[in-house]
Amino acid sequence: MKMKKLLLLPLILLSLTACDQTMNNSSSSNGGSSLTSDTSSSSSSSSSSSSSSSSSSSSNSSNSDPSSSTPPIIDGKIETYQHVFNQSEFSGSGYDTTSGTTENINGLTWSYDAFSFLGQSSDGVQIGSNKQPQKEPWTLSTSFGEEVYLNSFTISLKATGASGADYVISGGNYSYTENVKNSVVTEYTQSNLAEPMESLTLSLSSQAKAVYFYSISFSITVPFTSNLDLTTDAGDVTPSVPGQGLIPETNYTAITKEEYYKDIDFESDVETLTADLSTLISEMTRISYGDDTYIMLYTDESVSNPGYLYGLYDGDLITADANGTWNKEHVWACSQMKLDGKDPRPSSDTKNHATDLHNLRVTCQNSNGLHGNKFYDNTNTDLTFFPNIADDGNISHNYQGDHRGDVARILFYMALRYDFLELNDDLDTSNDTSMGKLSVLLKWHEEDPVDEFEIQRNNRIYEYQGNRNPFIDYADLATILYA
Repeated sequence: MKMKKLLLLPLILLSLTACDQTMNNSSSSNGGSSLTSDTSSSSSSSSSSSSSSSSSSSSNSSNSDPSSSTPPIIDGKIETYQHVFNQSEFSGSGYDTTSGTTENINGLTWSYDAFSFLGQSSDGVQIGSNKQPQKEPWTLSTSFGEEVYLNSFTISLKATGASGADYVISGGNYSYTENVKNSVVTEYTQSNLAEPMESLTLSLSSQAKAVYFYSISFSITVPFTSNLDLTTDAGDVTPSVPGQGLIPETNYTAITKEEYYKDIDFESDVETLTADLSTLISEMTRISYGDDTYIMLYTDESVSNPGYLYGLYDGDLITADANGTWNKEHVWACSQMKLDGKDPRPSSDTKNHATDLHNLRVTCQNSNGLHGNKFYDNTNTDLTFFPNIADDGNISHNYQGDHRGDVARILFYMALRYDFLELNDDLDTSNDTSMGKLSVLLKWHEEDPVDEFEIQRNNRIYEYQGNRNPFIDYADLATILYA
């Protein structure tokens, strides 16, 4: 369960460029080794996390727990819906209400029950009142006209009664129930779903006082042949496509990872394997820092929300534009990847190790600033940074997903690709080519396995740079080369 104060449309934040930290390459361990291909995706980067900003309890009657299992990858196209509801979209007011159907709203019409009381405030549509709470469930339903797959949903509510309010999201065999109580409009999210349904229903009830319904948003996968065309209140969002708009044409045709690593003997000893992999991934096309900005609109696109960028550290969904709404985060900070003591911070035309797309991730300004030039560890200190940013009550961020493994695998790549960089446990800022904490990174790599976003991003970076991150393609390599 994911809660966040006040509804935000997919975020538009500030600022464009920033360098953070860098890390280094060290491989220890001897002898031959074998590894298995990492072909499955994990829910770790998109699973929801709970916060303490309000109290809630929930139950899920679907066949799987969306926060702990990997959903199947459904073939189709993504449609995203979002709407902030208003009393005027329903029939009647006060205690004089009737059931009915809304006008077409962003591609869907909604059928609704009569209210025990209908009003409006800045917190949303008021359902029920202190005198006549909505004790019997009030429902809001829509039909898709075909089978679709629900990927995620977010509902924004306020419920101040002593017993709170219950909401139910249901469709097909899926039903998710949650009891919520809060003093401000709060977002409740479930993601990483793959639930088949032909219609979607929201039910709301409260045993005391009113419940305020602010908005609902969700992502569904529909057949490629579907005529369903959903939008948000902000309008249509266009997926990122190479060669369109500001995004450059790709330099390489996509290939399978088996083709890419065809000359690598994964059974060789560690020293040979390290050298061979380093040589392979060093054969790449350098991209300028200016071009990185436009390419990242494609490489860092959200899997489940095309047209939006997936932000590192907090899971923000950021509008995919090049107008300064996001930062280019150096996961291995610039201050820690100096070559011959020289700061590699790039200008627009620079092509060096600080412009390597594998080390650059989209972040909002806040997340980039929190990382700064710190090393990585399980706690936040003046020297270290924990990459899963906790909800501090700031309504501008998702605070969603596990980003630890993503960080670890990027740093493993950098240390393998650039032999002057070093991964260790020293956390020594005087060593300006080091990064860590290696022992923690190895644990994060195991605890937060490769997910679908990383796989997509790795494939897309190859299309521009012509090289891949081996630790995403073959997860066992991290233990073989760095343990």
